[in-house]
Amino acid sequence: VCLAYPNGAPGYACSDMLPSHKGAKQLNGSDSPYHLVQENVAFQPNDVIMVTLYSESTNFLGFMVKALDVHGNPVGQFERGAVYKSLGRGCSAVTHVNKKPKTTVNMRWKAPASMAGEVHFKATVVKNYRLIYLDVMSKIKS
Repeated sequence: VCLAYPNGAPGYACSDMLPSHKGAKQLNGSDSPYHLVQENVAFQPNDVIMVTLYSESTNFLGFMVKALDVHGNPVGQFERGAVYKSLGRGCSAVTHVNKKPKTTVNMRWKAPASMAGEVHFKATVVKNYRLIYLDVMSKIKS
């Protein structure tokens, strides 16, 4: 079975962040042409942090971005966006809503109302159906 998700990853992809692209080459995110940057690491209750996924050299068709606390657990939620949607409650992740080529996606993440701490973001980026970059980790915007 070969599954494609032009309108975004299914909810069950939240746990492993792996698209169901049979035969796709999966490369390490540290070697990718894609960057994931965040405004801040530390947050207070209800803070909003801007997160940007982009490339200076190539586009991408799909993505998943997940917010994680210092223990690797999902934290907070993303505000609604025009080019991304939530992967479901409790997931703290978003995915693309179409397969149009993208070079930049700006996202707004909102901290929980009753928690302060630190957040990091992790992405899976789909260059095309056959080429996927896993574990693209966020860096602080300089």
